[in-house]
Amino acid sequence: MFVIASFFIAQAQVKAPKRVSQQAEEAFVRKFVQRFYDWYGPAATHFFDNNGPVDPERIALKSKAEMFNPELRKLLLDDLRATDESKDGEAGIDYMPFFGAQDFCEHYSIPSVRRDGARWLVEVRGINDAHYGGSVPDLIAVVEKVNTKYGWRFANFIYDNNGRNLMSDLKEEMHITGSRGRRHKITTVH
Repeated sequence: MFVIASFFIAQAQVKAPKRVSQQAEEAFVRKFVQRFYDWYGPAATHFFDNNGPVDPERIALKSKAEMFNPELRKLLLDDLRATDESKDGEAGIDYMPFFGAQDFCEHYSIPSVRRDGARWLVEVRGINDAHYGGSVPDLIAVVEKVNTKYGWRFANFIYDNNGRNLMSDLKEEMHITGSRGRRHKITTVH
């Protein structure tokens, strides 16, 4: 739990001042996303407690709700609930939403940050022999500035050049199945 606590304390120090240059704001956004992946990457591969594996997605969504757009957070929690309620586990999206894949790296880099209107698009790349230095990011985190202790929150995650993204996948999943009933799994193409 020390790792979780230290991550969230570090995140609280990333909040941007009210008036900053675009360059300074870009640095704050980069730091916010990098610190999240510095915690989340290792957490996804190494988190265990006395009861077995710990799900860092649940930890992030439940204990740090301010880090996520409320609609995105609700859809993710609904998806987790549907998976929990499924007898065979065949419900919800079939990938780790903050990675956009079932396979992931322990460490991630932020090679590019750019403003897109009121939001920031942050390229996220896994660091390993197969991915590092590639021309295509593993995903793009969509980040928006908000008035919370973090100063920023995740609004969405884009997975490919065709615009496939987490919000759309979650909404499609809910639309196909409604709030109840058998749900299919949406998988990634990575």
